[in-house]
Amino acid sequence: LQFLYFIVHLLHTVIINMAKSKNMGTGDLSARFLCSSSAACIAEIFTFPIDTTRVRMQAACKQHKDHKLGMFATASGVLKDQGVRAFYSGIPPAMIRQFVQCGVNLAAYLPIRNALGADKDHSFLKKGLAGAISGAFGQFCAIPADIVKIRMQADNKALLEGGKKRYQGTVHAFTSVYQENGIRGLWRGATPSCGRSAAIHSSGLASYDSFKYILVAHMGLSTESSVTHFLASSASGFLASAVGCPFDVIKTRVMNQSTTVSPYQMTMTTIKTEGPRALFKGFVPTLARLGPWQVMWLSFYERFCIMYTGNSKF
Repeated sequence: LQFLYFIVHLLHTVIINMAKSKNMGTGDLSARFLCSSSAACIAEIFTFPIDTTRVRMQAACKQHKDHKLGMFATASGVLKDQGVRAFYSGIPPAMIRQFVQCGVNLAAYLPIRNALGADKDHSFLKKGLAGAISGAFGQFCAIPADIVKIRMQADNKALLEGGKKRYQGTVHAFTSVYQENGIRGLWRGATPSCGRSAAIHSSGLASYDSFKYILVAHMGLSTESSVTHFLASSASGFLASAVGCPFDVIKTRVMNQSTTVSPYQMTMTTIKTEGPRALFKGFVPTLARLGPWQVMWLSFYERFCIMYTGNSKF
């Protein structure tokens, strides 16, 4: 945890130095970081039970008896066997992950987008590239917390084989992962994880940015209207879910392994044993979770920016 706090402090220092080097206001970058982080944590609290269901579905490989269960059957099984508290297993590292990743993501997105000139020509491809870069960078910084979150949600070996839980809490999970594989173990699955984040935020932020521009410039809605934020973020959530689901499946399975498995090996094994459709396993809970999450994240972010700075920061 101290290492993660150090990462947050380091990122804050980097953001301030980046702002100074570009003659940008440090308050503007800090405001985007804090507003995005706060909004993401609120969205995480409300949608975390759906995310737990998604992780359980995606972590179940073909040899497990529950690999064919749907979203509601999986959720019912969790509720019946472990109770409501099981849906929030892994919430502390999830909050750390969202605070770091989403703060860095939106703090970096606008400067990158503007540097590419997408603020002037409104190119969807340029916005997508900016979202991919900022999303991958933000996720890389938050991977240790993401690994612990997934493992605490899945507890795959114990829950699917009837044994005991692997981890007794967040600190125990962090130390266990470190003791098993060292510092590199905390960044296991970096490739599929960053690839997933790049895919989701490339499509999600670019679509939100573009849809919001269309609503404001061509349909006459206000840039600070909650209706504008809701409509743009709803479209963003659907597109991000569709693009990110295959990356999500591979990332979840790689991170949940105790031994090192490459994303390519996991992808080929999944397709060979379960077929290509397995890459979209958990799409319904992914959409059910990421859709509302995206709406709450971006809507709260916009409202917080308006409250804190007096205007929209997108």
